[in-house]
Amino acid sequence: MSRLSAALDELADEDLSGRFGPQLLEELRVLLVAQNRLVARVVRECEVTGAAEHDGQKTMASWLRGHAR
Repeated sequence: MSRLSAALDELADEDLSGRFGPQLLEELRVLLVAQNRLVARVVRECEVTGAAEHDGQKTMASWLRGHAR
């Protein structure tokens, strides 16, 4: 997670002011795909291990509704 955090910090520091609509949308598309891949992987593992039960929920779907809206 520390490597991910460092990479995100580096990306957040990039200057976006010189980019325009299509370039920004493509960057956003790539970021959303990466986000979905990471979240889906961890959510699946949480579901398999019953992690939501440690927070009082029966399923990850209910945990996500309550915590991730």
